Amino acid sequence: MEKEIQLLNKIYWGTEIGSKALNALLPKVNNPPLRRAIITQINEYDKINSDAKYQISALGKKAKKNLFSTASAIMESKMNSAVNSSPSHIAEMIIKGSNMGIINITKELNRATFCSPTTYNLGKKLVKTEEENVTRIKSFL
Repeated sequence: MEKEIQLLNKIYWGTEIGSKALNALLPKVNNPPLRRAIITQINEYDKINSDAKYQISALGKKAKKNLFSTASAIMESKMNSAVNSSPSHIAEMIIKGSNMGIINITKELNRATFCSPTTYNLGKKLVKTEEENVTRIKSFL
């Protein structure tokens, strides 16, 4: 069960960081199609985040916040977009973040040999969502 909680917390953290970092970018985004794509991604993160939190709670635990990583991601988003807020640069930042998410969750999935199908599938759903987001955002490079 500990590996399952670990995977769920990684899913929770990744989606929390992604959602907050993208929300920090939104004020800098003046391109309506890119803005819509970012809002779609935020909504996807929030749904998966809610599912992870629910599953953690169902296992009798409480979702752990990773405040340092979240604050760091928000600051990095704000600093990078302050330097260059072009759609291409913002798209590149988002793609890099999504690729980090894909790598982190895939590593956890490879280690999560004894977790429930529900938890495993939520991790796979996050990876698939990240891959789809990368594909969608590439058109803004």
